[in-house]
Amino acid sequence: SFGKGLVQSIIPLEYGAGLTLTSAKYFTPSGRLIQRDYTSGGFYDYYTNGANQTEENKSKPNGQVKKTDTGREVYGGGGINPDESVKPRLITVTQRRLLNPIFAFARELVNGRINGLERHRVPGPSALDHQLQRNDLPITESMYQSFRDFVAKDQHFKQFTPVLDHNRSFIELQLRYNMVTAAYGRVNADRVYVMSEDPQVVRALDALPRARNLAMSARQQRNQQ
Repeated sequence: SFGKGLVQSIIPLEYGAGLTLTSAKYFTPSGRLIQRDYTSGGFYDYYTNGANQTEENKSKPNGQVKKTDTGREVYGGGGINPDESVKPRLITVTQRRLLNPIFAFARELVNGRINGLERHRVPGPSALDHQLQRNDLPITESMYQSFRDFVAKDQHFKQFTPVLDHNRSFIELQLRYNMVTAAYGRVNADRVYVMSEDPQVVRALDALPRARNLAMSARQQRNQQ
């Protein structure tokens, strides 16, 4: 949470305006108020506060001190920082530009218009109830080579030819994402990223047993009080 914990109602006014009325604030079970102070500074400062801070230059919390059931000190007024900090998987500028030829090729592919790969045509509406498996719709060598040929022959995309092999893993991931979207819908397509060793998901799975132990410890502390 970046620090939003208000209960608000919107009261319509004339000329399309509205009044946001704050009637309450949210508190965690420890009594901690996570709402960030917004009495000073502008709208931009409120929403971007701390966004560009690194681990080295982060300011120490200065809100009201509370304690969790296990006795850990937490601070109010600044949102909730994660116990496990993991950098997201980022893409480069080149990879972002590659999204256009990848989508264009995938569109032709799922419509059966790529020579030699007609079997990958999606024959009908997305099967939204499908449970995606790791081996569903794999990206084959022939499929990747067809993509390279597709890019090289297109006057709008051929400029990307020199960078394709260097970004092959990204291309294959995005191709599969688009294929799964066409065949099984967006929800299943999002699972493609999860199955590709997303660093945040991997860390979350690793932390789950420790989260359970923390919850059990907190429960024991409450029962002893």
